[in-house]
Amino acid sequence: MTDDRTPPYNRHAEQAVLGSMLRDNRCIDDVQLILTAEDFYTDCHQRLFRAVADLHAAGQGVDLVTLAEELHRRRHTEDVGGPAYLAELWDAAPTAGNAGHYARIVRAKATFRALTRVGQCIAEEGFNQTGTEEEAVERAEREVFALSDRTLGADDDVAADVVAGEVFDRIDRYCSGVAAGLLTGFTDLDAKTGGLHAGQLLLVAARTGVGKTALGCGITLNLAEAGHRVLFCTLEQERAEVGERMACSIAKVDSHALRKNRLTADQRDRLRAAVEQLRAMPLHFDHAPRQTILRISAKARRRKRRGGLDALVVDYLQLVESSLPSRAPRYEQVGDISRRLKGLAKELKVPVVCMAQLNRSPEDRADRRPRLSDLRESGNLEQDADTVILLHRPQEEPGCIELDIAKQRNGPTGVERLAYHAQWTRFDNYAAGQPPVGA
Repeated sequence: MTDDRTPPYNRHAEQAVLGSMLRDNRCIDDVQLILTAEDFYTDCHQRLFRAVADLHAAGQGVDLVTLAEELHRRRHTEDVGGPAYLAELWDAAPTAGNAGHYARIVRAKATFRALTRVGQCIAEEGFNQTGTEEEAVERAEREVFALSDRTLGADDDVAADVVAGEVFDRIDRYCSGVAAGLLTGFTDLDAKTGGLHAGQLLLVAARTGVGKTALGCGITLNLAEAGHRVLFCTLEQERAEVGERMACSIAKVDSHALRKNRLTADQRDRLRAAVEQLRAMPLHFDHAPRQTILRISAKARRRKRRGGLDALVVDYLQLVESSLPSRAPRYEQVGDISRRLKGLAKELKVPVVCMAQLNRSPEDRADRRPRLSDLRESGNLEQDADTVILLHRPQEEPGCIELDIAKQRNGPTGVERLAYHAQWTRFDNYAAGQPPVGA
């Protein structure tokens, strides 16, 4: 695709920036906080900006004489128009006091040029049709988000008084008993972790049938009931099946009895009320025949933009398809998924809760207790996750599931317990000596 139109730029503003830097070296640092050499449209101005910046970084004064000498040393004198053009730059800036304003004009034009490039790349992607459609859309979204971050991003550094204010806010929350993260609704777990924290990846790992999906559903429901906006990505079950499990959990109705049509009138009424309660929650379900990490990322980004997003729950990791080629080793694919989930948590500033499958090693032990080394197919899972919770069902105490917090980057490890009602697929806070109802 070709476009004969001239890309957006302002020659006079670019000249004024360079002239201001020559007139008053004190504005060079201020300009460099706004612009890079690539923000200038012409190659000539890019060369001049780099030369000025390098002289300044070396502690040398920058004026017409020193700049001309530096350009001669680099053999760029003719490339930038010679001494006559340097004099023209000096005259282009009537005052260095407006350097910041000139620089912002140049940056705005650079952003519009970048926008046209992104648009052209997306159009080329559409015409060339390389890779899968999911990969193409993910690449396009990534380019647009990168441009957005560049345009709207805050300064990289902030004053100590700003950080101190944020620290005081956190101290006030701690002292008032308010958790720093989103509360899962499970008291002992929240006391140990402080809730789910933005930008962090939490893995809930267990063998098949222990209850990792039920715990994921329980955390999701508790978050949504508290008004937090949650996206639940289900790979193992149909979304209606997950919704049915959640409704049965809310209503405390035996899901097996429901399927056998053995509910009492009271149970049916409770279940209908639970479905209405589920309908009102700020909860979205994502289910597709093929769930790739690229698709999950795109869905989460769109949910964040359109309606807001406070937490992402994925069930479960080993069923997600990697963005790597299918011929790549499985441990590399799983590592790619965990890295991208961690990156997504940081990008969207939300906690990501992901269920994960353990290998068969616990079954070979007498107590069947899982360990971090049992995380299936990739040691990267332990590395990428901020918190890892291993589920274990102790044989000596039916109706109880242990949550072994085997890793917590910013907190203590240890074992907590939850009461588990298997017939309702529901978790509740654990009360010692009081077995769950219906266990």
